Amino acid sequence: MIPKVSIIMPVGYGDRYFQLALNCFLNQTYEGETEIIIVDNSDKAIESLLPEDERIKYYHCERMPVGALRNYGTARATGEICITGDEDDWSAPNRVESQVSRLLKSGKAVTGWHN
Repeated sequence: MIPKVSIIMPVGYGDRYFQLALNCFLNQTYEGETEIIIVDNSDKAIESLLPEDERIKYYHCERMPVGALRNYGTARATGEICITGDEDDWSAPNRVESQVSRLLKSGKAVTGWHN
């Protein structure tokens, strides 16, 4: 069985790089089901920038530290695996596929992603 993956993306600085980061996750090669949980605490909400896509779940909330935003998004995730991505990150098209594969092969509860 291929696990569902929830991608948690805190947003707090508006739209400067957000669209690039969102497109990186929308264009992943992972064959399983994904959802993108966007937790926006920016002064200028970015909801109007979102494409119509059933995978995107959007939440606007009060200002809080990035760790709290990740926890907020994780609490709303429905995937068996959660991956975090920041609004100013570029991710390779196979990032989710690679990260899930390493997680499942290792048997560990957590893996990291670097470069």
